[in-house]
Amino acid sequence: MRAHYGKPWELRNTSLTLSEIVRRGRARAGTTLIACVDNESQDVLELGRIVTPAPCRGDDDEAEHRAIHALSGELRRIATSIGPERPRTLDGRAGSPIAGTFVTVVCREGRVVSTDVEWQFLSAWRYSNHFMAAFDGDVYVVTPHGWTSTLTGESGYEPALGSGTPLTPVPDPGPEV
Repeated sequence: MRAHYGKPWELRNTSLTLSEIVRRGRARAGTTLIACVDNESQDVLELGRIVTPAPCRGDDDEAEHRAIHALSGELRRIATSIGPERPRTLDGRAGSPIAGTFVTVVCREGRVVSTDVEWQFLSAWRYSNHFMAAFDGDVYVVTPHGWTSTLTGESGYEPALGSGTPLTPVPDPGPEV
């Protein structure tokens, strides 16, 4: 377990929180889970899921732009359905503090290293413009061999996609609401 350094978007017990997301989201290879985690309690508040997109990095800048734009739209749709609202004050300013963090968990086969699949989510979150009372948190990868953080490199053996977890892609069952 890593010490929490006062950055509200960082998980205090990454392995425990990821285990809860993987369990509640019924993690399957080929699925990406989006969780809204309460910054104070670190409870997993809500979950959504999408089919993991193919990596969009390559030589075609226009295709990459379109892919990131489409992924940003998907993330915005999930964020607005699972995230805490940020009501406005009478003068139009944001009226509530940032209460949560969106944690992205890419479930896939392969090595426990961040790839272009995981990195594309960082760009997509940046341009998602969800305006919810939640930070865009880290992107994690969970494989049968363990997990790792895309931003910090933190890693562990548990959770992992285990023997009880089918390793075949599944259709998107939609957000858990």
